[in-house]
Amino acid sequence: MAFTSISIGIPFVLIGFFTAPPRKREADPPAAETVTLKDGTVLKGLILDSSSGPRGKVIVAVRRSMIAKTAPVWSKRRFEQERATWREAVRERVGRLKAWRAERRDGPGEDRKLSRWIDDQIASLGRVENQPDSPLFVAVIDRRDVRTAERRTADQTRLVRKAWLLGIEDPETMKTSELKGTLEARGVVTDARDPASIADLLPPVSEPEDRWMIRRAATEVKYDEGNRFIRQGPMIIPDLKPGQALPGANGQPVDLKAGLDVLKSLLGGGDGVDPLVTTLKGLADQGRAGAIVTELDMAPDLSRIEVRTTMYVRSPDGPWVPVLTKTGGGRPEDAPDQNAQDLAADPTVKQTFDLIESLGLGQIDPGLKNRALRVGVATRAALGQSRNAFNEELERIALPVGTSPSSAEKPVDKSAPGDKPAAKEGEAANRAVPKAQNDN
Repeated sequence: MAFTSISIGIPFVLIGFFTAPPRKREADPPAAETVTLKDGTVLKGLILDSSSGPRGKVIVAVRRSMIAKTAPVWSKRRFEQERATWREAVRERVGRLKAWRAERRDGPGEDRKLSRWIDDQIASLGRVENQPDSPLFVAVIDRRDVRTAERRTADQTRLVRKAWLLGIEDPETMKTSELKGTLEARGVVTDARDPASIADLLPPVSEPEDRWMIRRAATEVKYDEGNRFIRQGPMIIPDLKPGQALPGANGQPVDLKAGLDVLKSLLGGGDGVDPLVTTLKGLADQGRAGAIVTELDMAPDLSRIEVRTTMYVRSPDGPWVPVLTKTGGGRPEDAPDQNAQDLAADPTVKQTFDLIESLGLGQIDPGLKNRALRVGVATRAALGQSRNAFNEELERIALPVGTSPSSAEKPVDKSAPGDKPAAKEGEAANRAVPKAQNDN
């Protein structure tokens, strides 16, 4: 099964969509987004996705308790339509979680947080299957039934998500400044760039196998270890955490076989197999479905550095496929002197220079060393650009590890009624679940 590239992220961009009648822009509008239907129904919440064309859909997340009050007839009919599909989505998710858990091979001493969470999800979903009650309702609206839509900025929609997560009463009716002040009064840093994921407030939905594998892979690369690598030319090496010692330094173990494979490849004596293929096969043998590969490309004259961070996903039929790529770039000449000095003091960099000098090659020429440090600063900056953009997308699609689906039984705020059904309205809701993206 092939993965298809689409744009990732919430909010999505309306393409070729409708426009509201011209009117004066409010100085301090509500932070929530609004969709007004042709029958007069008003949905206040967040637009998760939209598509154009004869079969276009608009997908809106609203608080279940609020829409039950503001549009009781409309919501009652929609809630009834949900009941037939919720259990199917839960059974699908439980089956996939069980298959995921059966594949995993936790190594000795490995943090089993993710495996324990999967076990908890299986048990919790089984307990709440007969009590579907997600705090948020996902409405899938035919484009032809929509009169107008009012979008907000990413900063405004982030405020709404934070308010939903905290259970603030009626944030959809608050002006942006009022909602921001309410959040700050609770100690929330409103200008933080965290994604404020509402995934745990949304109802379970049925989704294609390839999209589920992307969710699974994103969760693994976020929480597991040993699935991040750096590639430069024929070399594939583990992506070390900050301050982590190089293999062979301070008594750290060395993977001799991997080292010999790299050496043979550099000398042209390899077996012709891409080392990334071997690396990913090793992950598959451990039951893993995701990997992150960071590639460093340098111009021959070292005038330009480019870094690409890519997530690879093991597709349902076996092959590994790149599904998300973010890039960053930089020039050594633009590197500040102070940054180069700071990099020279980094323990890992110092280990590298010490290792080179310990080989009996003498002291490194100061000019060459300074040039290498500037290249390092440019690489670090490009790496930061690439990974920051990548991690932002990763947060959007990874499953919310650390939470239990049983929390969906609780309403967002104290005033919310105990509506029973949880949401899934047709396959169009799957657009809120990203497939894949390449950002070249």
